[in-house]
Amino acid sequence: IVAFVSTGRDSVSAREALAVMGPDTGLLVSTGIRRLDGTPLLAMNRRLPPAPVTPPALVDSGRVGQMFNSGGTAMYETLAPVRRDGRTVAHVVSVRSLTASPTTLKTVESLAGASGVLWVGNADGTEWTDLQSALGPRPIHVGDTEITEGGVRRLVSAAPIPGTPLLIASTVAANQAGASLKGFLWTLVLIAIAIVAAGATAGWIVIRQVTNPLVDLTAAAEAIAAGHRANLPARASRNDEIGRLSDAFGTMSGRVTDAREHLERQVRERTAELERTQRELIQREKLAVLGQLASSVGHELRNPLGVMSNISYYLSTALTDVPPKAREHLAMLRRQVGLAERIVTDILDFTRVKQPETATVPVEAFVDAQLQRVTLPETVRVERSVAPGVPDMSADPFQVGQVLYNVLTNAAQSMEPRGGVLGVRAHGTNGSVFIDVTDEGPGVPEEHHEQIFEPLYTTKLRGIGLGLSVSRTLAQANGGTLRVAQSSARGTTFRLEVPSARAN
Repeated sequence: IVAFVSTGRDSVSAREALAVMGPDTGLLVSTGIRRLDGTPLLAMNRRLPPAPVTPPALVDSGRVGQMFNSGGTAMYETLAPVRRDGRTVAHVVSVRSLTASPTTLKTVESLAGASGVLWVGNADGTEWTDLQSALGPRPIHVGDTEITEGGVRRLVSAAPIPGTPLLIASTVAANQAGASLKGFLWTLVLIAIAIVAAGATAGWIVIRQVTNPLVDLTAAAEAIAAGHRANLPARASRNDEIGRLSDAFGTMSGRVTDAREHLERQVRERTAELERTQRELIQREKLAVLGQLASSVGHELRNPLGVMSNISYYLSTALTDVPPKAREHLAMLRRQVGLAERIVTDILDFTRVKQPETATVPVEAFVDAQLQRVTLPETVRVERSVAPGVPDMSADPFQVGQVLYNVLTNAAQSMEPRGGVLGVRAHGTNGSVFIDVTDEGPGVPEEHHEQIFEPLYTTKLRGIGLGLSVSRTLAQANGGTLRVAQSSARGTTFRLEVPSARAN
């Protein structure tokens, strides 16, 4: 067919292709091919009429067309596209007669009733048929319509035929519909009278069996509304509908009580969360001012501290014949300068956290490097343990190193002056690397596990309370966490978690 439409040749093949569209059942008028402009190109059975309406040039799938009048007979057509290179070039058209056999008409009359008639027509009302002949246009639309034909008023109810542009309508003369309606209404009146009489008798019988349990259930509902668990009397415990309703009330009472307790618990939790948020907001307002001041002061302090550190180092190496007391004071000066530099570093790190420069970091070498940085008293002994096969870390070695350095320093300081064992244990999985730092200090109370990570919170005589806050911020910037894993009167364990290189 495509070749025929494109070239105009090989009509025999085109006719053979049209012949497979189905046998002629008596309703099939013609089958053929029509150009996009609506003019016939090839026809089977009979002459193919031209398009009854504006040709559907954009039809790209099978569809049913509108009904039209051809010689007093209602007809309709189905169209299917003929494509070439993805473009519709023509339509295969099947024209059928919309008529019914006598047997079908009797079936339709039985469905419509003695005074009713079934019509089929276009949705726009341009053509209608009673399945025998074309009737012409009718002002009928979807829903209920009233029309007048030949002085007779008719009631019409129409509905769409799915997948087509057609409507099916049931019509009946208004006077016949009224007579049928009157008879139906009298029947309803008689039935209503009988129902009322029977209902009054039955109501008197069952009222005592229903009213009393309903009173009990009402009292139970009022108790539930007041927020109490309902206790139903024994007479409400039955095996009928009232009994099931009673059981439902009991279940509802328990669920309402549980829901109220759950809601009150959520309100308490949300209130506590709001209080924490409010404290954090107040703290952040203070820190905003502190951050601006610390950023400028920190840079100004770092230069003179560097000068003091260089001078103390120069004096300790250049002066050979100095009293031991002077050397002791120079060493004390270097320690105090180092402490001041650490405070300045914490302030600057707190006010500005740089974007981490992620790299693959071997865990064992990383732990050893941080242990070498920490100045430990002679009373502190280190026990290091790195699990075999622990994966490398994926983090910024400088930032995560600062975190571990701060935790190690705090652990050593917590054991002053008595001393103890500083434990460092590294282990991990394919997803994370864990570094646990354990001390034998006095421990951290459980209610302070989160407070110690807040800025400016400290229990030390020295320091400004920024070390752990900065450490947690740096750990989170590298995709990890820092928390108190365990704490008691015999020591505390801090856990640093960092993503492993295998996970990334």
